[in-house]
Amino acid sequence: LEADDWVGAFNGDLCVGTRQWDTSMCNNSICEIAIMGDAGTEFTTGYMQVGDMPVFKVYDASADEVYWSMPSENIPWENLATNYIESLQSYESYTIAMPLDEYSNLVSFYVLPEDNSVEGIMNDILPNIEGIIAAGSAAIYDSSMGWVGSLVELDTYSGYWLTMEQSDTLDLSGSPLNPFQVYDLQENANLISFPVPGSVGLSEALPDDIEGSVGAVLTQNSAALQIEPGIWVGTLQYFNGLKGYWFIVDTTLSFAYNLDGLARSAKKSYVETQPADFNYSQSSTQAFYFVHDVILRDSAIEVGDWILSYCGEVLSGIRQWQGEYMDVPVMGTDGSERAAGYCSAGETPHFKLLTQTGETINLTSENIPK
Repeated sequence: LEADDWVGAFNGDLCVGTRQWDTSMCNNSICEIAIMGDAGTEFTTGYMQVGDMPVFKVYDASADEVYWSMPSENIPWENLATNYIESLQSYESYTIAMPLDEYSNLVSFYVLPEDNSVEGIMNDILPNIEGIIAAGSAAIYDSSMGWVGSLVELDTYSGYWLTMEQSDTLDLSGSPLNPFQVYDLQENANLISFPVPGSVGLSEALPDDIEGSVGAVLTQNSAALQIEPGIWVGTLQYFNGLKGYWFIVDTTLSFAYNLDGLARSAKKSYVETQPADFNYSQSSTQAFYFVHDVILRDSAIEVGDWILSYCGEVLSGIRQWQGEYMDVPVMGTDGSERAAGYCSAGETPHFKLLTQTGETINLTSENIPK
């Protein structure tokens, strides 16, 4: 920061403290920011209250730009407290390298370039990309016509299915980062982003006042189900930057992710070994069946065995058994040739157990409780 730059603290959209960052005027080149609290007067309405988490922005005077800033540690506000934060990280531009697998990828963006058009962003991965699907719109690439469809621009709020002909990496740079993005969810299913790089635990990221209204969260080939207040089951354990998420909620609500426990690097929720010669393609339509237990007549399921889902005779998903409440994916038809034979809406999948010795056992509803 330069001497004419400023750092501001905010409670939501309300500025509650600023400091010009002229370190020559501060002891040992470390400056403080006084953050004002609500004193019960009309002049301090909306200021900080005990437990509120301040957010920070940096004003770059030379560029006349304001950037969100991520503290190295999130510390709740309290009256007369003196807190030390090692650093505030604020960038004029973030660089993204998004690896994309062949077929379908559920993604989101935490920054985008100034040209946020589908054509401008996806030009980097032509001709490997086939199309993009959002919650209520889509675009496909035609080699003779270019991009067609109602999805014209991308944003940092939404999640997207990117369908690929071949694997590739999408490289882009953009700004500004908005870690306190507010999401307005409608009852039932909502496809949204995760607004920052890094990773945070599922329950930790959901504010307490809305967590109970979120019945399930789904991402690519992984899901979590809330079976009791604050008790989540399934292989999805973390939110990660660049991933898209389906939120299944039982009411209209608004929220921002709680990022207090944000780790700077991404974490994998679950890692499994795929059985040889059992392969299926990720579809842009998918469902999950949560299995509490598998009861066999002559043996017991063992950790490391696999549950396979089938639509007719077509393998539609695999999950390696690691204990109770495993989420078994079932791929659905999405109009593509590679998803032919997957389940259609209303069709009932069936399941098999593949043991580590290679034995295959048909499972029925007696084996897999609903």
